[in-house]
Amino acid sequence: MNERIRQILEERARRAAEAGQILERARSEKRDMSAEEAANFDKAHEDCARLRAEADRLERQSALEASIGENLGRRTMPNVSDKPDERAKAEEGQKRLAAFGAFLRGGVKDLGAEQRDMVAGTAASGGYITPPQEFLAVLLKGLDDSVWLRQLGTKLPVTSPEGLGIPTLETDVSDAEWTPEADAIAADTAAAFGKRELKPSPLAKMVKVSQKLLRASAIDVVAFVGQRLAYKRGLAEEKGFFTGNGTGQPLGIFTASADGIPTSRDVSTGNSATNIAHDGLLAAKYSLKAQYWQRATWLVSRDFVARAAKLKDLDGKPLLSLSDTPGMPDTLLSWPMRVSEFAPSTWTASQYVAVVGDFSYFWIADALSMQIQRLDELFAVNSKVGFIMRSEVDGAPVLPEAFARVKLAAS
Repeated sequence: MNERIRQILEERARRAAEAGQILERARSEKRDMSAEEAANFDKAHEDCARLRAEADRLERQSALEASIGENLGRRTMPNVSDKPDERAKAEEGQKRLAAFGAFLRGGVKDLGAEQRDMVAGTAASGGYITPPQEFLAVLLKGLDDSVWLRQLGTKLPVTSPEGLGIPTLETDVSDAEWTPEADAIAADTAAAFGKRELKPSPLAKMVKVSQKLLRASAIDVVAFVGQRLAYKRGLAEEKGFFTGNGTGQPLGIFTASADGIPTSRDVSTGNSATNIAHDGLLAAKYSLKAQYWQRATWLVSRDFVARAAKLKDLDGKPLLSLSDTPGMPDTLLSWPMRVSEFAPSTWTASQYVAVVGDFSYFWIADALSMQIQRLDELFAVNSKVGFIMRSEVDGAPVLPEAFARVKLAAS
């Protein structure tokens, strides 16, 4: 593990322990936290969330830098003319790229004598640690939001233009009966069948990129645009998977519907009208049959995490367990917890604040895998190239009993 990441995780554990001490002090004295204690507690958990994000970010960045550094170190000399000044300029640029690649791979120690003064802009004095200007385009991008449901759900290709029909058993037959051999066996007419339907709907986005950028950029702009379009497609899907109304778009897990998760799977018992509680979360967890526990996951908002961090069980143990491994989720009541920017976070009466369940029963129907079309001529008069992303997708929870929605109590 990277030393800096290890230090961050240790600091996160220390701040979590401090928050726990504040909460335990108030509990042992059988009182509510003071305003100062509450502020310190909230700040400690904000730090925990920030440090966790920083550790994960450094983990991803280390992998990215290693890959980029390797590529930079392998760059070959570009074709230049025989003019001494142009060749010298090209050679200097090649040295800068190679040295920066070495720095990314091994740090300052791999620069040798060039590290002595560390003066940016002077190559022989360590200036190679300043990235070449064109390289910054790779780094200047905010952290992407996480998208979970496509990862957790079951993905199904759709070959028929009519969509995907899913037979369902709405009412099961009753249990078998002990019947003497000579008695007649009664027919059971209770079984009732239904059907869920997934009908992929079009999803599209277009961007325009200047021809100059395509020609001059040091990065592969086409690949970059493709990656961003794929990510933005993922965001649109995720929003639909969470809150879509099912008409021309997916049916979301937070949308009450007889075709998805009905209100009979809402659990508010034990919660207040403005907050979650230990009993309420237990009620949601154990509303699921044991067969679903092995793959059960919580999907929650950041605000939910901050509130859950204040809760303890009857033995005084925190309900929330923080992971000390980058990439591994924290757990709530021993089940993995995924945090999404699209989970609802309105803390008023009768609002949904989380969902827990086996998300393999969230089915995603793909009729058209993502396609990217390049338009060279349409915007040529403006010296631009267009890129269109198209896909067709639908999604819905298909087995209500595999899910439970956490709901605040009515006022």
